[in-house]
Formats: sequence, C-alpha cells, structure tokens
Amino acid sequence: MFGIFATNPDESLCASIAWNLWTEGRLATDLLAGALPGIEHSVYWTPPFYYLVLAGWQGLWGPGLLSVRCLSLVLGLAVLVILWQRRRHVGPAAWTASAIVIFDPMFQRAASMGRMDMLAIALTVAAIVVIEHGRSRRRCLAAGTLAAAALLTHPLGAAAVVAVGLTCLRGRLPAVLPFLLGCAPLLLAWMVYLSLDPETFVAQMGLQLAVKADHARSPIDNVVRLVDFYGSFAAVFVGGFIGGMVGLLRGRRHLEP
Repeated sequence: MFGIFATNPDESLCASIAWNLWTEGRLATDLLAGALPGIEHSVYWTPPFYYLVLAGWQGLWGPGLLSVRCLSLVLGLAVLVILWQRRRHVGPAAWTASAIVIFDPMFQRAASMGRMDMLAIALTVAAIVVIEHGRSRRRCLAAGTLAAAALLTHPLGAAAVVAVGLTCLRGRLPAVLPFLLGCAPLLLAWMVYLSLDPETFVAQMGLQLAVKADHARSPIDNVVRLVDFYGSFAAVFVGGFIGGMVGLLRGRRHLEP
C-alpha cells in the first residue's frame, strides 16, 4: 500500500544532523557547510525536536534510509492506534477514522518519508486526544507538553498549541496554567538554545523564509496541487473534507474548539 518514494534531499540532511548528534553530541551537519551559514556547528533552520527523537532511533537501528523511514512508519501506525483507541467503546465503527486515514495518499507519503512531518502529526493527534478526554490539571499539563513538542518538531504543530490552548481557555481559567506549565520546559529549552547563537539563527531562518516566499502559492493553486497529488483518489479527498467539516459542525457542542 505504501509507495516507495524517491529519496528526498531533506531525508539525508535530517539523518546526518541526527547521526552527528548521536555520535558527536553536536546538532549540526557538514552537508550544507558553506551554503547555509553556521550549519556545520548549529542547526536553526528548523525546530530541533525531530532530530532528538531521530538520534535516539538511529542509535538503536543505525543511520540508513530504511531505518530513518521506519521511524515515520511506526509513528504513522501510532496515529492509527490513537484514533482507534479514542473510539474503541463504539465497537467496529471505531476503525472508521483509522481506515479513512490509512488510505489517504498524503498520510501514506508522510509515513513513508524520513522527515519530521509524521512526528508532528502524531504529537498533534495525541495532544488533542489527551485534552478531549477531560480538562483536569494533569491532562492539561500533558497536552501542553505534547503540543509544545509538536510545535518544536514542525511549524504545523502550531495547530496543537492553538487547539489545546483554546480548549483549556474555554473551560475554566485555572486550566490554562497547567497548559502553560506543560509548554514551558520545552519552549524555554529552545529559547536557551537560540540565545547561544542568535546571529546564526537569524541567518538560517532568514534563508528558510526566503525560500518559502519564493515558492509561495495561492490557496487555489494549493488545492489544485492536492487534487493532482491525489489523482484517482481526488473524489475521496473532496468527499472526506466535506464529510469531516459536516461532522465537526454537527458535533460542535460536544467537540467545542
């Protein structure tokens, strides 16, 4: 079911950074030395949490492409289990969300590539599921930690911070404090790392933003790209999106933010 995708340049770069972290204790790579300022001694162009996880994974299974991609596959399977676990009490229908997701070509691609996307997705899903179970202080604390980890994995993890933060805020104000306390350690650690070399951070992030700006597309262009990517599954993509939005609207009182 999962395609064998051509190697993405980001995969070798991520693997190199994580392997250097594991073997030499430095969050850096020589692959882009001279092209990305300071990359040979500090990585600031992306958040660091994926590299920390991948370094431990490579310590167990090695730095090869299969090893790196298997981490994403395991995380993808974890997302399916989390989705099933959340609704297991309803019987066989609990597999509905997992079945829809596993046949989604975009999900398959994320789970087949050695990049940080799937870790961010898994942490986001986990954070939302934790807070959906209840808004006790312990759950708000745990959800805040997971949300911060998602944000420090990939910018799309900001969805977890917003969703969990709004959920805690909509309950009672004291629930916001445990959420912030959960976010604080990881975010503070990241700020400390940034403060070690702010000039390199500004240089690397400036180039990152410049590249993104050069490849900016309109929302309509992005929809067209998605339809092209889904190919024969485009109708499923459109139907799933519409069905999901209808489900959210119908269950808005229960689901809240």
